[in-house]
Amino acid sequence: MGNKAYVKLSDFSNTKDIEFVVRDQNVVINCIGSKVFYTKEADFEESNIRVPMAIAKVAKANKNVKRFIHISAAGADPNSQSMRLRTKWIGEQEVKEIYPDVTILRPTYMYNLLEPNYTIAGKWGMQMK
Repeated sequence: MGNKAYVKLSDFSNTKDIEFVVRDQNVVINCIGSKVFYTKEADFEESNIRVPMAIAKVAKANKNVKRFIHISAAGADPNSQSMRLRTKWIGEQEVKEIYPDVTILRPTYMYNLLEPNYTIAGKWGMQMK
């Protein structure tokens, strides 16, 4: 059994908050991702590049952390026409630079029940926009 910390942070530029969450952990899983309705590249860059980099830096600096897992996306590619997939790939590269032993998972689309239209047809509709 290990410690678990599920904390909702709203400001990932504050590394002290991230350090507080990670301080007693031996595994850190970054599953921050962009929302399907983002339209600006800056929004994708924030959630897919800058936030994972901040978490990777804190995980690397913490001697207790033995494993860092980064959730990316199937289809992440530097030449993708999709801003989401392009920034996911860039985020992977930046995280690897900071934490070379990172485990990167590339799942297909992940669903949650918090969004109003959580059916697969609803997700496809949002992706097509």
